[in-house]
Parts: sequence; C-alpha cells; structure tokens
Amino acid sequence: MRGPALLLLTALCTAASADPLDAELARGTMRATGPAARVAFVLDAEPTPALLALIARYNVPVTLFVPSGYWDAPRDHDELALLKRAEISIGLRIERGDDIAATLERAERAGFAIGTFITRRRLATMMTDAKRAGLTEVTWSLALTRANRGVLRFAPGAIVRVAPEALAAVLDEVEAMNCSGSAPARSITTPVSLHYFVHDRGRARAVPDHVQERTAAYIHSLADRCEDRAHDRAPGDYPARKRAPDLNCLDNPLAKGCY
Repeated sequence: MRGPALLLLTALCTAASADPLDAELARGTMRATGPAARVAFVLDAEPTPALLALIARYNVPVTLFVPSGYWDAPRDHDELALLKRAEISIGLRIERGDDIAATLERAERAGFAIGTFITRRRLATMMTDAKRAGLTEVTWSLALTRANRGVLRFAPGAIVRVAPEALAAVLDEVEAMNCSGSAPARSITTPVSLHYFVHDRGRARAVPDHVQERTAAYIHSLADRCEDRAHDRAPGDYPARKRAPDLNCLDNPLAKGCY
C-alpha cells in the first residue's frame, strides 16, 4: 500500500463480519473517558500483511485512518478484501486542501463507509467541513512509545496513540497484564471499539450488540490464550487456535473454537 496511513486500533476478539462499523460512529463526540477497564488504540502505521498478522495474533480489529489520496486511484481488489477480512473499518486523515465530499464518495464506491476523521494539525476549515459531512473527530488522550508503554497501567478508560515500533510490545503487555494475577478476581483491561467512547448530547451512545459480543468474546478467549502463554513459547509467537470446521462462527462468535 502506498502512502502513510493512520491506524486507529481497537482491540477486540476477531469475529468475522464484513459490515462497515464506521457509519455507526458518525455524528457523535469522542470522549476519552469511561469504564476504567476499557482502552482503545490509535496507531500511525501502514496496513502491511505483517501488521495485519500481528493484529490478528492478538485479536485486535482496527479502524484505519487513510489519507484522502488513498481513494484517488482504484485499489487492488485483493488489498481491499484483505482489509475487510481483517475487520478493518475506515476513517479519514484530513490534510489541507482535501475534497472531503469527493473522498467519501470514492470510498463508498469501494465498499467502505467512513464515519470518523483525524488530523495531525488543527485545520479549522477542514475540520468544519468534515463535521458538516457527518464525520466524528477522533483524538487521543495518551501517547505510548516503546520507552513509556508501561504508563498504560495507569491510564485505563482512554484512547491511546501508540508509536508503530511499540505496537507489538503494547499488545503483548496488555495480554500479559490480563494473564497475571489470580483469576477470576483479577481486573481485565479490555481493548474495545470506539463505540464505547461515543457520546451524543453528553450521553454515552448505545454500543451495538455485535460490538459488545466481540468484546465479550475477547474476554472469553483469555483463559485459552493465557494457557498458551504459560508454555515455553515466546510471548505472541503462539498460533491462533484453529476454528472448528463444523461451527458457523459468523452466527456463533462466542462458540468454543470460534474465537
């Protein structure tokens, strides 16, 4: 994939669904507060196959913030299919001079709904145009690098920006934290979708059932994942558990073998 892209990473269990989620995030207000155990991630990185494999290893779907130019030329069909299979929803990274309306139209023709945007600069006019188009601005409350990633222990209930080189370490640390302590009394840090941080008129917006189910599936899968970690494999190197071929995991994402 050409050009830089901004990944908004929301860690959840990977239940298969090609339905775009971003449209459900639009016209709200992101508030980086909430239940202490919930955390979402923002990542500057390219959606390479290696990155998608890393995300899948830790059961983390993402919202990918792409520059408007991403939709200027026809995208490779296999590339778009890979994004959909990885349950990546799409947001827009706006830059000065972007034609937001045209960008949203091109993305829609490619089969991707866009409901959120992010900007590295405070571009007042562009931000106004994006909000008029119905997009919700996403900001972060904490930045993590490889050096300071441990601060996550003290900042739950947040939207967190992660430096690309720290992604693997951060995801592994979250899982390690969840696998430590004495179950079931331990406190679980649950990576969640941005749906958990959207407010309308000061009230938290209802989280769609399928998003809540995927969050429950992430927690439900921890017992097996923590058992895998207890073996002599390097953290994060163990393979995902195979799905039973006779299970319909689309309809039963919480079934044993589907997470």
